[in-house]
Amino acid sequence: MRLLAFLTAITASIGALAAPALGVAAELASDGKLVTAPRATLLTFDDPLTLSEWGVQLTRWQGSPVQLVAEPIVDLGAFAGRLLPAADSVAGDGALRLGAKYGATGVIIPGKTLAARAGSKRFELRLWAKAEGATPYLTVGWSTKAPFDDDLASVVAVRTGRETSDGWVELTTGTIDASIWDVPLSGVHIALSSRASKTASFAVAALEIVPVGGSGVEPRACTQATVDEACGPEGDCQYGRCVPGYAAWGPLPPREHREELVRRWIHLATRIQGDRKAAVNAKALVSEGPALAWYAVGARPFFAGLKRLVNQLRDQHTSFGSPNAALLYPVAHGGGSATTGACFGVGRHDLLAEPGKKGALGYIVYRANKTPPNGVILERGDALTAIDGEPPVEWVRRVWGGLAGSLPNDPGSDLGWSAQGLSWLLEKRASTIEITRCLSDARCDGAYRQVLTVPVGEPIFQKIRGTGSIGPLTNYFWCDVRFQHALDKFAPNVRGENTVSGQIVRGDVLAIHFDGTYGVDKWTPSMLALFPAEAPPKKVLFDTRQGNGGYGFNAETVVDLIRPRTQPIANLTLPVGSWEGAEAATLIKASQTCIDMPGSSYACGFADAYSNADADAIAKDARVAFLNVADVSANDFLARLVKGRANLKIYGPGPTSGAFGSVSSLPGFLFGWGGGSIQMQDALFGPSFASLGSSGWESGVGVPPDVIVAQRMSDAIRDRDTMVEAAHAWLAGGADEGGEL
Repeated sequence: MRLLAFLTAITASIGALAAPALGVAAELASDGKLVTAPRATLLTFDDPLTLSEWGVQLTRWQGSPVQLVAEPIVDLGAFAGRLLPAADSVAGDGALRLGAKYGATGVIIPGKTLAARAGSKRFELRLWAKAEGATPYLTVGWSTKAPFDDDLASVVAVRTGRETSDGWVELTTGTIDASIWDVPLSGVHIALSSRASKTASFAVAALEIVPVGGSGVEPRACTQATVDEACGPEGDCQYGRCVPGYAAWGPLPPREHREELVRRWIHLATRIQGDRKAAVNAKALVSEGPALAWYAVGARPFFAGLKRLVNQLRDQHTSFGSPNAALLYPVAHGGGSATTGACFGVGRHDLLAEPGKKGALGYIVYRANKTPPNGVILERGDALTAIDGEPPVEWVRRVWGGLAGSLPNDPGSDLGWSAQGLSWLLEKRASTIEITRCLSDARCDGAYRQVLTVPVGEPIFQKIRGTGSIGPLTNYFWCDVRFQHALDKFAPNVRGENTVSGQIVRGDVLAIHFDGTYGVDKWTPSMLALFPAEAPPKKVLFDTRQGNGGYGFNAETVVDLIRPRTQPIANLTLPVGSWEGAEAATLIKASQTCIDMPGSSYACGFADAYSNADADAIAKDARVAFLNVADVSANDFLARLVKGRANLKIYGPGPTSGAFGSVSSLPGFLFGWGGGSIQMQDALFGPSFASLGSSGWESGVGVPPDVIVAQRMSDAIRDRDTMVEAAHAWLAGGADEGGEL
């Protein structure tokens, strides 16, 4: 075998960017065997007795849900049957073969053994492995429990670029620490994925432990504004303290791999992305991405920087992906009460406004429990007035904008989407928050105002330090962008179906609740059952404030039920490429093809068409109100297709997301990272198919509300849902507000 020469240069780029090392990586000698570097330790996998001395255990995946089972090496005779011959290995007298057919799919090495052998608080692990159907994962975990059980951090090694002509590849963890926040390295797992084929296997020859110098990242106090200064390029800031960047983002890949990742995203954004506005926004990615890849010296600056550039495409169907990082997971996600013990929603700070003013839009507490981990109990109606000394909307725009899974296409939708995960974002990324509490629903001055400075990061850091866990969050609950439900008796959604719930409220209003249009068997029948042809409703209130999207045909069902044939609406979704600049006749022909043979033609493989002109609506004469806050994808389409119907009002604090297309998943481009996604189409809307040729592409701009309304502080204090009450007032025959409430 031989080391591929063109990949040798990659190793140099790794060394140039790594922390100062006491030893360097092993090299391959002329006989194809590894020569251990000075001060490094090499563990080969050819001797079961040596592996037992190290405390190595064999592992396999078992049961449903899948669990990791570890067992000591006791059957020495069977072990010999797993060995690849010495002549085919890069180290020792053979290589250990693992896979379902060998009775074990991996091995665990105790972290304390590795730390002791390293002789240094910081070291690097390098693994030589060979795929026989699948490349193994090398996963490192930090925990006070059993390895890979409730980890504080979980890091997956990446390829260095060094490989041999006969298939051996080198993986590295990059520089890691024997402990993070006084939580020890619990173990290393070298194994196939639990989802790997039963026929797949791999061989592992050697694990090298290379001592590394330097002091690493100390847990200094930090904020998102001071992370560069306080934590340096190798650090990140979570729970108000510096943490090694690799613990959140994984190892920094070699420069060549970074450059390839950037090139792939530039290609996706400029050539495949269907959202025309996002493609224009890709200019920043094209201009800044290559330099980011070239000069990156830490995982956080590179990954967070590239993620921000992808988010700046402004397409909510387009996401960069996320790392496997356990508790220190860096990407904004989740919609629970988290460690603040509260849910925040979009709110108008009317009680804090100057006389005669409506008050700014921001965040207020929608729900809170009595057992927050930091000991400060929040109350409904409390206003969030500062985060680490910054105005909350500005802080969220800066921090959430780079850490969100993806951003709404229309920036006007940011407030609604950021609100639902704000508690999690504050838990991970804020040090202190300021809460302004009004003791009256009519005034908030003098003795009626309390300003609370609430510690967010430090109390949780102290719980995590040395334990690796926040501990149980008592009275935890999921957050909702609704202040209250529009239904009197609300049944939670069933997993896998965005359940349609409906009932008559306030005497004659059909109130309908759903969180999206996912669902194949039950969604449309449930909706149709609410609109009997013999007794169609006269007043309908759709509470779609949490509009997660789903299937377009379900959204179209709603349009068919309420939009009269005399008020036609049509739309066509098409991918980027040959359709760009197409003449009206071409677009109309494509739409007709999709109508005649939906999903069966080449055009319809990436396109769809819809019109409500075929049959009249059952509820064509009803007065209809829609409540929107965080609405995307199929909910975008729903809002756009009902917009403009006579006797219909959309209520909300801002527009929908504006993601008019479908989402397509991408594979993971790096070990330890989940795949991202892109939007494949853009959409045209008009009163008829014939008009679409002169219509403009609409992705990037959401559907604006007819009436701008958000939950008021004053209403929250008296337990009144501002949006629901505004809609009911209009449904009861009240005047058309026609503007901001």
